Amino acid sequence: MSVSDKERARRRRESRRRAHRGDIIAAVVLIVVVAIAVIGASVAIAHANGNEEDPMPSATKRTTTTTTTTTTLPSSTTTTSPSSTTTTTTTATTGNSSSSTTAGTTAQNTGSHYVQPAGAAWNLLLVNDWNTMPQASVDALKLKVINQSAVNGSVDERIADPLNKMISACRKAGGNIWAQSMYRPYEIQKSLYWKEVDYWKGQGLAQAEAEDKAATIVKRPGQSEHNTGLAVDFNNCDESFTGTTAYNWLLEHCHEYGFILRFPQGKEDVTGVVFESWHYRYVGVEAATEIMRDGITLEEYCQRHGV
Repeated sequence: MSVSDKERARRRRESRRRAHRGDIIAAVVLIVVVAIAVIGASVAIAHANGNEEDPMPSATKRTTTTTTTTTTLPSSTTTTSPSSTTTTTTTATTGNSSSSTTAGTTAQNTGSHYVQPAGAAWNLLLVNDWNTMPQASVDALKLKVINQSAVNGSVDERIADPLNKMISACRKAGGNIWAQSMYRPYEIQKSLYWKEVDYWKGQGLAQAEAEDKAATIVKRPGQSEHNTGLAVDFNNCDESFTGTTAYNWLLEHCHEYGFILRFPQGKEDVTGVVFESWHYRYVGVEAATEIMRDGITLEEYCQRHGV
């Protein structure tokens, strides 16, 4: 083979190697693009089906049987985003970010939203967009670990026994059920809320719009029932719980143990939260019986009785 023939052969081999490397690079790029698209779609779906009841992170699991909380709520209801210099004050009227959340000494009905008077019974404590958890309730909270929980979660010690009994009874009736998310400290609630705000800002919403949208899914700190220790989320904390044997059993029997379906379908304008089949709240047998019988919410019950 002449020198020129050898050179041409060498060049052909080099050309094939370059083409092969190009194919590999193109394949890698394609895989990365597809992976990013799948992750993006998963995040969008998760937020579209999002809710106020994200399970408590494993780092916050509790291992003691009884504890006393030392959480102190800010002296003001102003909540500042860690990623923004914008400051907003949560509302006690219509969701407008400039109104006060301080409950008065008598029952109030601001617009279509009920503001609970001070001094409500512990089991009827109203905590939502228009009613921030009082510091006195935070100071009085004592927690107890639920032994039928997937995460060693805690609740207010006063509801531990009826919750355990309700779960046991549901299981005996054939329901596959476990407690997944219960008490959530203020700081964790704050972190979850601002992560949700950042997500909606990333979807193109302005700061105020993102905060309002986020609050329909993850409550502002101090305005989540999980801060009270009186609420529990079951199983996977999502729509898969709807229609299960456990869900149907709870609808029929939860009131017998003092619990209610806290965020029923069709009551979003009253509660400020989307329908959540997995979220239940302790209110006591008497109130629970009336609420579940009449198909009303805790807000409507408190307004009906002026408590």
